[in-house]
Parts: sequence; structure tokens; C-alpha cells
Amino acid sequence: MVFAAVVLLYTDARTCWHLAVLAPEAAAAVVAFERWAANDLARVALPCLHVGQRCGHWGPGDQ
Repeated sequence: MVFAAVVLLYTDARTCWHLAVLAPEAAAAVVAFERWAANDLARVALPCLHVGQRCGHWGPGDQ
């Protein structure tokens, strides 16, 4: 899963700004997946969704 997050950052980040915005989103996805695998997603779901939503708003998009 961490490898997938690194590949996502490598392929999507066009500048350092994009990397700074996408890194927290990828980290939130890894945390959510790890907690889902441990059957403890309910505790971290809302914070992870919040981080993903905020980072997705400021992400690279389709430029």
C-alpha cells in the first residue's frame, strides 16, 4: 500500500507544490486502509475523509 502511495505521488506531482498537497492525502489513504484492515475504520474515517477532501480541493487537477 505504501508503494502504491509513492507511485501515486511520483506520477501525479508535477511540482513541489503538488507533492506537498498530495502527500497528506496519500498518507490519509494509507492510514484509512491500515485501520480498515484492522477493523477499526470507524474511529479514523472522518479525519481521513476530511484530509482527502481538503487535499483533493487543492490538488493538481486537470491542468
